[in-house]
Amino acid sequence: MADLLKLLKLFSAEINAVPASKYFLDKSFTGVDELECHNYCRVCTTYLGVAKSLEETLTCVSCSSTITVKSSFQDGHYFIYLPLKDQLKDILENQGMHDVCLGAVDCSRHAINDICDGTVYQILKSGTEDDFLSLTFNCDGVPVFKSSKFNIWPILCCVNEIPPESRNKHILLCALWFGSQKPEMTCFFKPFVKECTSLSQNGFNWKHPVDQSVRHMKVHPLCCVCDAVARPLLQNFKQFNGEYGCGTCLHPGVQVRKGKGNLRAYTCLHEVQSDRKHETTVEIGQIAEREGRTILGIKGPSALVNLPKFDLISGMVPDYMHCVLLGVCRQMASVWMDSKNYSEPWYIGSQIAIMDRDLLAIKPPGTVARVPRSLTQRKFWKAHEWQHWLLYYSLPVLKGILTQKYHSHWALLIEGISTLLGSELNTDQIHHAHDALVYFVGGVQSLYGEENMTFNVHSLLHLSQSVVNFGPLWTHSAFMFEDFNGFLLKQVKSSQAVPQQICKRVMLSRAFPRLEKQFLANAPTKVKDFCAEMRTKRHVKKCAQFSEVTALGPPNVTLVSLCDQAALHTLTEVPTNTVVKCYKRIVVDGQVVHGSTYKKAKQRNNSVVVLKDGTIFKISHFIDTGDEHLYAIGNFGNCTVQKLARGSLIRTPLNYMSMVHFPTGFHKAINAAQIVRPCMHIHCPQSSSIVCRLLGRYYCK
Repeated sequence: MADLLKLLKLFSAEINAVPASKYFLDKSFTGVDELECHNYCRVCTTYLGVAKSLEETLTCVSCSSTITVKSSFQDGHYFIYLPLKDQLKDILENQGMHDVCLGAVDCSRHAINDICDGTVYQILKSGTEDDFLSLTFNCDGVPVFKSSKFNIWPILCCVNEIPPESRNKHILLCALWFGSQKPEMTCFFKPFVKECTSLSQNGFNWKHPVDQSVRHMKVHPLCCVCDAVARPLLQNFKQFNGEYGCGTCLHPGVQVRKGKGNLRAYTCLHEVQSDRKHETTVEIGQIAEREGRTILGIKGPSALVNLPKFDLISGMVPDYMHCVLLGVCRQMASVWMDSKNYSEPWYIGSQIAIMDRDLLAIKPPGTVARVPRSLTQRKFWKAHEWQHWLLYYSLPVLKGILTQKYHSHWALLIEGISTLLGSELNTDQIHHAHDALVYFVGGVQSLYGEENMTFNVHSLLHLSQSVVNFGPLWTHSAFMFEDFNGFLLKQVKSSQAVPQQICKRVMLSRAFPRLEKQFLANAPTKVKDFCAEMRTKRHVKKCAQFSEVTALGPPNVTLVSLCDQAALHTLTEVPTNTVVKCYKRIVVDGQVVHGSTYKKAKQRNNSVVVLKDGTIFKISHFIDTGDEHLYAIGNFGNCTVQKLARGSLIRTPLNYMSMVHFPTGFHKAINAAQIVRPCMHIHCPQSSSIVCRLLGRYYCK
């Protein structure tokens, strides 16, 4: 950076517009030094507050120990807090999200499309006439270095009123804890709870960037997304392996023998266990603290007990990324393939080679971030790899491998989760998904034994209620927060002052839209495009622009073939010996689609697409006849929606997965503007040819 500044200084003829050093460059980003350092006791981690000077001495009210602020900084007994109000004002005033609070919810809608359609948001909306923003927040530990135990624990927030496709681009970093130990949550969340209380009761003023009018906005935190380790820390409950370890219901769990040890199993009981309630949880927490004992799994008051409008039970949602994908899916794969008793009817470890052959033969479209990996490497699989295994790969790959009873049982989980991941849900769909998951949980106990009734399996019973409260599963998953945690780790360039490095670079990145608005308003188009490419990291070379699509790469100019001429006759007349341009790739709504004649894509198949009318089309190539339209040449797929597994609860509405047959012979032609997105084409010996319409999931690739 210093060398680049020197180079720019030389080319700018020493004018003052270019900062002379990196220090002066950082100073041009206002607000970069607005970090609050909150101190805590080095003995008992009691919150001590913000100091005015380094020489100030702080005294702990709990253990009476004293510490200077300077030594607190040197020893790392502090955490950083970034005011939430300033970040929200920046989103509204500079990030182009100034109208997100308008028309966010229609209370008359019966379908559940987003988190704002959930009952919790609807109740809040109907109880106030004020403009407000609602927050989903997250806290989780992230290891920074491979050679030490030091972790960062960020408090992250997202604004629920921002459209889903943009929500993950506006994650807010509110606080950052750095150390080798887990944070004491009552201390760590104290400034966050204090500011949220003020924003919920008093709100804040902001200036509308269009009409410059001063508006008033309140802020309410509604939902917290955490994994099974961080959730009990925030609730101040016992962990899942302790008695009454479920944070949603009062299932006590039982000790079950497994191998050479014991584990906590959440078996199916004859009596339905009652759900926890916010009011009684608060009361029991106070009693538990006063008596110094754990009551029904509650150790004491929660760090979030004073958070306004927040329910300690329903607000702590089970995260399907950790619960289902990294939990149940990984567990069941291990049960099938790592069983020590080879005589078990579900053991398929000896057939991993066959499954690998079928799995690795799958060529997903480019919208899927990773191609399939061997099942022998499944311990390294990421959450989205388990998601694609669950929703798309597992049914066709396991057909003929697992016996029918176990295959149908596994399909119950797919039926329930795929339904709850839908983009538009009604009451009947949610009830059906809940029934499928209940039968799946019961089947785990009867088919695989009580030792496999883990907390993750038990949590499946609570997913449907979280959908009723907060919308489809993707609206309150940890995917977008995990992605942002990866971004935070990339900001660490050295082992010194790690939290300061992260916070300053995050604030610098958030300053770009404001600076762009300030300095690039009258800049040439080339300058704006260059800045956009640097920020988005997308360098798409446009070849030719057509209606709704863009062709990529140089065309092959040739005479129209008889086959293409016959295919095009239903759309346009193309005389014999007409010169046409043939393309192999196009871009539709930011997604690359290529024909089957494109040979460079060895592990990807973007040639099978879904059209606007819902039909499936397999593309061979694209033709430009010179009439300002681009035509796709290929064949329509004959799709048959069939049950891929037997069972009374496996409905045909696994309609995103269909048997498909592409006829050979003469090609057909369509207008390329009819293409919506690529599909996943799977061909397995056990399951013939299958096409999967990718579910509309946000925040996961």
